[in-house]
Amino acid sequence: MNMPTVFANMIQASYAKRQYKELSDYTQLLEHQVKRLTADIQASTDITTNTDSTTTLHYRGTPVKYSSYDKQVTALGKLYENTAEWGCMIAKNVIDIRTAFSVGEGIDVKKRKGFKGSADAEMEWVEEFMRFNNLDEEMPQEYAKEAEIEGKVLLRFLVDEKARNIRIVHVPWRKFKYTVYTPDYDFFNYIKAEYIGSGEPGIKFDLKPEWFVYKRFGGSADKINETPPKTAFVLREIEDLDKAI
Repeated sequence: MNMPTVFANMIQASYAKRQYKELSDYTQLLEHQVKRLTADIQASTDITTNTDSTTTLHYRGTPVKYSSYDKQVTALGKLYENTAEWGCMIAKNVIDIRTAFSVGEGIDVKKRKGFKGSADAEMEWVEEFMRFNNLDEEMPQEYAKEAEIEGKVLLRFLVDEKARNIRIVHVPWRKFKYTVYTPDYDFFNYIKAEYIGSGEPGIKFDLKPEWFVYKRFGGSADKINETPPKTAFVLREIEDLDKAI
């Protein structure tokens, strides 16, 4: 037996085995890296899995950027103003169609059935009040549009002494982060509307109930100020649809 040859073959076999193991480990490492990178790419760009994450997380329900009332309203405002990256036209069409169905032909004031008397004086005052505040023209649509974006509407009353009438002023939550208060036991009795202001003099208010009207169109009964509108529930779908188109 040629011992040097046998010894050389053993060394060569051991080296080949070690080399094979190193290559096998490296191959497994590359496979893990490919899987991780694939998951990252899907999570960041594939609209069918996840549109706002660059991690290895799988599908989410509500994206983080829409996970609060403030974020939802801000996003809807940008969509309607045509300043968002995706979905502006789709969102505007959804909001405008819902507004058209909710407002219909506008406001129609009639004497209450069963009321005794002519009510001519009252009707005359109401008609003048509506004309003064454009409630017989475009303003109901504008208020409904704002309600579709914010899920609520706050209207405050101001006395116009010169016109001898009451002026209605809409208060957008997106600009004035106001807070409406109720008693602890009655979530539909609005007792105060307050905006502490941004530090500038005169830009704040603390309204008593007789000086404002507040209506909610979304959210839970006990969440007085968090009123996600209907369109907020499909924000991701609007964005994904626009990307798909």
